[in-house]
Amino acid sequence: MSEQLTITTIKNDITPRERRATHLQNYIRWRRGRIKDEFIGMGVDLLEFYESGLWVELKLNNFEAFLSTPEINLSTSLGYDLVRIGALLAAGFPIEKFAQIGISNLRLILPKLEAGEEIQKWLDLAEELTWRDLNDEMNDKNTQTYTGRGMLENIITELREKNEFWEIPVKVYIQTI
Repeated sequence: MSEQLTITTIKNDITPRERRATHLQNYIRWRRGRIKDEFIGMGVDLLEFYESGLWVELKLNNFEAFLSTPEINLSTSLGYDLVRIGALLAAGFPIEKFAQIGISNLRLILPKLEAGEEIQKWLDLAEELTWRDLNDEMNDKNTQTYTGRGMLENIITELREKNEFWEIPVKVYIQTI
């Protein structure tokens, strides 16, 4: 199976900022298809792109517009999380440790790292635990959060266990995909 990559060619008659914007766009586009392996480089590139406001050179209104282009196609939350990862690396966090942890667990502990809360503890836990176990560790049992599939079912189960149901005059439509 061969891969196909569209590269934006760089013209000779453009400014250095336009050249850098196009260069970074190509790298980010390439890394997008390999995000599990390339998230660190992508975070560094997105940080530079964001801090320099290079979306202007690509005739886009803002960073979110860049993220949503068909070539990049990143959610806003993932795009900004990658920028945050790039910022932590620029601040001196260990690149090798981030690579070992992986993007899913690293995204989960970003608030702890940014707040400077027991950094080594959270880095070690993120490396050792599964995403679900780390998520449980991150959340206080009284303020458990649910993400992904099964969110509504988990909330209903928890409320049933606590006998904390209320009658709410709302229709809920659940679509199983």
